[in-house]
Amino acid sequence: MASRVPAGSHGVMPIFSDAMHFKQWYHAAPSFINLSIDPEKCNKATLFRALEENAAIVSACNLAQISQFSGVTFESLVFAGGGSKGALWSQILSDVTGLRCGCRWSAKPPRWAAPSPPEPAPGCMMIWPAPESG
Repeated sequence: MASRVPAGSHGVMPIFSDAMHFKQWYHAAPSFINLSIDPEKCNKATLFRALEENAAIVSACNLAQISQFSGVTFESLVFAGGGSKGALWSQILSDVTGLRCGCRWSAKPPRWAAPSPPEPAPGCMMIWPAPESG
């Protein structure tokens, strides 16, 4: 459903989280702004895509902060568990960050929170390429 909604989610903007402020963590009051009364443009799919786009923007901001203070440069991102099976989420995050995004699909979730390189294994991982710069 949400994959049929155009990028930008018809202008609907969710406010749920912001980039981390590591010394003082605060957020705005949760809300959706710029909603329309047109049911073709403002529906569950639009709200869901808007949430994913917002989460990708916040993730990109957090990754930039981590890179800045650690000196680590990210080449790709790997997901596991929960939302990792959603192709749209990985594609949106790849588009926003400019990084390759991979998903590990497993019957058992990992028991640790350690990064692993995105090495595809047949049938259990999919890689979305970084967007072309033009």
